[in-house]
Amino acid sequence: WILQVISVSNKTRAESIRDDLITDGHKAYVKPIKSAGRTLYRVYIGPKFEKAQLERIQGQINSQLGVKSMVARYVP
Repeated sequence: WILQVISVSNKTRAESIRDDLITDGHKAYVKPIKSAGRTLYRVYIGPKFEKAQLERIQGQINSQLGVKSMVARYVP
């Protein structure tokens, strides 16, 4: 399971958010995706074996960053 924290069009912003999450002790990474002919950068936390681990931190992440994250199944 992964927590999709945010999708942004600015790579530097995505990397900054990732770095902040890592500093806070989370295993975070950025993954670029193509959408409607442009590149977006998604910031994720995880993967975690148990979905409940991510659900426990989801509210804190949402409040801290002002986002509406979502838990999704991890597909390598």
